[in-house]
Amino acid sequence: MIIDQHKRVRPLSLSGCPKCGGTMREGEAYVSFTVSVRQQAAAVPYAAMASPPVDVPVEVPLVWRENIGWVKGILFKSPEVKNIRIKGLKCVTCGYLELYAADGR
Repeated sequence: MIIDQHKRVRPLSLSGCPKCGGTMREGEAYVSFTVSVRQQAAAVPYAAMASPPVDVPVEVPLVWRENIGWVKGILFKSPEVKNIRIKGLKCVTCGYLELYAADGR
């Protein structure tokens, strides 16, 4: 890893693919899935049972969840969690993929 002028951590292979030497492009990791939802009318609560489900596409960014300490409550302590987005580099020639956690530094 190297640190650029904005004090952000960057992967070493930003200069080129470690496998074939090709050009690397930056991107983010997402998980795509479809959720089936039934639409419900407010006036008739059981009308939704008869309606067909509607497929809704969802994209959620991939995150690294890191425990960084404990938060003290009145009765219990709970873990303090920091979510860091997963970014990556992909080679346009061979498809090599390198992922890293980018915490915005």
